[in-house]
Amino acid sequence: MPELSLSGSIEEALRLVQRGLFNLEHYDERQESELDVVRTNLLKILQLVERDPGIEAAADDLYKGARDFLAAKTDADAAPRARQSRLLKQALARLQERAGKARPSESARLMGLG
Repeated sequence: MPELSLSGSIEEALRLVQRGLFNLEHYDERQESELDVVRTNLLKILQLVERDPGIEAAADDLYKGARDFLAAKTDADAAPRARQSRLLKQALARLQERAGKARPSESARLMGLG
């Protein structure tokens, strides 16, 4: 059985967030379910890490950006979509950077992650 680690669990959640964002950007079907994938995995990350305002802000920005991207996607003008896509990539990079330095939460320690 593979050893559980905080970094591995966070990386997996970030991969799922990234895949959900990719699907939001490139596919028209399943948009709401992909937004749910993003939200679920952001919440998982927040549960795994010790409370950190920077991580919380990055996760919040990322989720709001994903919602805004969906709203802009219905706009005929490509400029809002391109801007929202750029903002999503920036928010994801911030979250990845901050989560990589995170300390495990009490919940993560109880699960044997740390």
